[in-house]
Amino acid sequence: MANNLFKNKAFIAFLVFIFLLFIITIKEREFFSGLFSMGRALFSLTQEEKPFKYGYIGTTGKYVIEPLFDKAGRFSEGLAYACIGEKCGFINNKGKFIIEPKFPRIKFAPSFKNGLAVIGDFGIPFGIIDKSGKYIISGVGFIENGFTGSLIRFRQYGGKIGYVNTKGQIVIKPKFADGSNFREGLAPVKREKYDKWGYINETGKIVIKPQFDYAYGFGDGLAAVKVKNKWGFIDKSGKFVIEPQYDSGAYFFDGIANKTIKGKNGIINKRGEFIIPPKFDNMLFFNKEGLAPAKLNGKYGFIDKTGKFIIEPQFLEAKGFSADGLAAVKVDNKWGFIDKNGNFVVKPKYEKVGGFSEGLAYVGLREDNKN
Repeated sequence: MANNLFKNKAFIAFLVFIFLLFIITIKEREFFSGLFSMGRALFSLTQEEKPFKYGYIGTTGKYVIEPLFDKAGRFSEGLAYACIGEKCGFINNKGKFIIEPKFPRIKFAPSFKNGLAVIGDFGIPFGIIDKSGKYIISGVGFIENGFTGSLIRFRQYGGKIGYVNTKGQIVIKPKFADGSNFREGLAPVKREKYDKWGYINETGKIVIKPQFDYAYGFGDGLAAVKVKNKWGFIDKSGKFVIEPQYDSGAYFFDGIANKTIKGKNGIINKRGEFIIPPKFDNMLFFNKEGLAPAKLNGKYGFIDKTGKFIIEPQFLEAKGFSADGLAAVKVDNKWGFIDKNGNFVVKPKYEKVGGFSEGLAYVGLREDNKN
């Protein structure tokens, strides 16, 4: 019996030993993991980069507004969004605050259109302000930016979508699970979360019955709609003009639209015919002069409406040409601006840029490299 008791005690001791070894191993892992995390944190502190400062340059590349701001946006209707610390307002083309910095800093810089701008972000209540900085509507869950019609989409907190006019008056009561802004007098909506998409007019009446898996707004009289994972185009009666066959949706503008097939981008006309074959890795919009950034084999250049490269692919990234005749392009991780011949007018030295608008473009450099 004594022998059996000894064996039992030895077995229990063995189990206790294994358990303690397990605990020590876990603690060691936590200890060394803690050391590693601490070291990484210390390394991050030593490698911390200075914040950006933003200013505005003219088309010659010289500063018109010195880099004094912590965030900046494009000029529109004579005003641009600008922030000092976490407070933001709107400046004029002299850099003077016309609407004092009293709004919270948000991710996407708002801009004015038809005298109104959307202020808000996820976690920050949305509203619409006029050029005096006064709210015409406030405290809602979401408002779609980029006004494209007389009515503006808004969403109540955790609720439905409705539409207000430019005076902030509710015209269509919140009753839709989802929807987009009005374009050409119609807006795509769906009543419930798992319903199909249809279209309403500006009184809120369904004029194209819900039947689509997804839907875009109208452009040039046509709207992109998705059916069984393919995109086609309908007219305002809801009839298919171009049968579903593409991999992505798009808007028609000046009679053409950017379409994707098998991961490649091309341009179609309103009959659905490719006038520029789908061969590009990416394409942006054509400007009024008929040039668009296009990516081929990992580099961006600029094509005309025949698909011919006018400026050969050579840039890491590119933005479209502005009305000022300049386009932002990225070379060696720095942004500069080229003319329509591909020549640099503003040498690539900036880390952040916006395209030119109203003769000015915002540029950003880190605080220790502002010159």
